[in-house]
Amino acid sequence: MSLMYDTAARCSEMLDMKICDLRLNLASPVAYLRGKGDKVRAVPVMPKTVEHIKRYLHIFHPTAEPQSNDLLFFTTIHGVRHRMSPDAVAQFMKKYGEQARKVCTEIPERTHPHQLRHTRAIHLYRDGMPLVLVGEYLGHVNPETTKIYAYADTEMKRKALEISDAKRSGMIDVVPVWSDNEDMILRLSGLM
Repeated sequence: MSLMYDTAARCSEMLDMKICDLRLNLASPVAYLRGKGDKVRAVPVMPKTVEHIKRYLHIFHPTAEPQSNDLLFFTTIHGVRHRMSPDAVAQFMKKYGEQARKVCTEIPERTHPHQLRHTRAIHLYRDGMPLVLVGEYLGHVNPETTKIYAYADTEMKRKALEISDAKRSGMIDVVPVWSDNEDMILRLSGLM
């Protein structure tokens, strides 16, 4: 689930991943996702997610080499590994969503894999990533497809109004969100 959120991968992209699609020991770790139309895109993987993946690999792929073509996620039937089904992923999401909801009531009553993709896209957009880059991150060919992730919720509207009012009254100078944030500048430039 961490990898799915971090990469904003579609469920099918996640289930098609092989061990060789991960480059975890680079200065900027990356996962390669095969999207619609068999297009491959490189998506950065954040350090905390790299830790989770390495633990997962240690447990479920202890002898696998980094260049292995073994499926990253699998189910075992009669001792044979098979591609995990989207239904199995949905069951995991349901199970862990229900557990999380007991601790945090903000978790929706019904959770499904695509929510992680949608949530990541919204978070990137709210954090200042331009919509066109969000679309590239998601693997969208058509920019129109990305617009569904760009709705402005009440909180975004409130913050925009506060900044606008403060600027108009001369109380603040607007400072770009990426100012003095080297990591964000690199992410926005597609270099991280």
